[in-house]
Amino acid sequence: MQRLYDSRLTTPRPHGVQPHRTPNNVQGIMSYNSVHSIETTDLQIGSTLPFVLRDPDGNIVHKSGLPVTQRLLDRLASLGITSVTVKGESQEPINPLETLASSYDPEIFASVENLLEQTTEKFGSIFRDLQNSIPVSSSDINENVSAFVKQIAGDASAVLGVLAIKGKQIGRELSRHLTERAVRMSYFAVANAIGLGYSELDATRVGTLAMLGDVSLLNHPEWFGDNHRILSSVHSLQEYKNHSVESANIVKQNMAFGDGFIESLSQIHELADGSGYPFGLTENRLSEESKIVNLVDTYLSMTEGGITGRHYLECDVLAFIMHQSSLGKFDKRVVRGFIKTFSLYPIGVLVKLDDNSFAVVTRTNPRNPFQPVVKCCDSTGRVKDLSVSMNFIVGPATETIPSRERINKSQMGDLLWLPDTVFA
Repeated sequence: MQRLYDSRLTTPRPHGVQPHRTPNNVQGIMSYNSVHSIETTDLQIGSTLPFVLRDPDGNIVHKSGLPVTQRLLDRLASLGITSVTVKGESQEPINPLETLASSYDPEIFASVENLLEQTTEKFGSIFRDLQNSIPVSSSDINENVSAFVKQIAGDASAVLGVLAIKGKQIGRELSRHLTERAVRMSYFAVANAIGLGYSELDATRVGTLAMLGDVSLLNHPEWFGDNHRILSSVHSLQEYKNHSVESANIVKQNMAFGDGFIESLSQIHELADGSGYPFGLTENRLSEESKIVNLVDTYLSMTEGGITGRHYLECDVLAFIMHQSSLGKFDKRVVRGFIKTFSLYPIGVLVKLDDNSFAVVTRTNPRNPFQPVVKCCDSTGRVKDLSVSMNFIVGPATETIPSRERINKSQMGDLLWLPDTVFA
């Protein structure tokens, strides 16, 4: 089993007093099984250390793999440090979601979780009524969406953290699956809208649009295969390409929304360069709210495997979306708002820092999407705001996330969010 090392520098202790050597247990991350000390006088100049040296406060003094220098020894001496306590540890799987869950106020977490469940139950009932052509009050939907608009406006990071922890549910019936996805679509679209500066009223409209965009799919269970993925053969069908129009007609016939809302609903699968469906409309003919929903749909399709069956790494998907934006597929302003809201390393993603440690993204930084707030996956559990920390992200912790696929440069121009492209 691979041996890892974490070290703490110690100052002199009174003669005869032995160091406290109680093992640290980090649930779900790693467990220590040996502790020993190295005197600083035994550190040889030019030798390399297979562990990071930290001071008692957890600050890095010397990085793993770098040679010992006279300057390092002089620094240790000036600090009064005479020995290094080395903790050998056996590596266990890191559970980033446990670390993420511990980052939020339990009351806030429970409140968001309860609203998510209540909203899903409520919309399950609404969708069944729409499927059966039973009129539904538009205020019922707006009130529910408005509730999590206020939640996101209050603490977007906590809401997105709960969504990351809850994840996509497996093994549910199709109607429940589509309802849950609609709710997640709505949450993400609202967050994007708020990031773009929308008022609560306008963000509610965007969230409602995202909620209803794919309601017509309930009428077509034959389009779905295993794990509720849309069959590759279906995507080329004209009837499938018209499903946003079908959704718009269902809403128009059974709810009291204006013509502008209905038109936006029919546009949510259009692309800015005119290559979307069903009408092939170009950017200047599309509402911004439909562009937001389209982008969120693409992101969730690629990261949650709801349509393609592929689970791509979140930061790769964001890089992919930015590249596709440069090709004219997505509106640049909407993409910038999405990156600002979700960061290049979205909440819940496990990352590797420059000192080879692992951390989980817990909050975004709207001023710099490269520098979110992270929580370390070690015994310290330190929270670091990378906008002011000396540490930085070197990339996603891909070796710990085998279930996620990477997107290489040759794939950046492909339409990876469409079933017929993925399965061709």
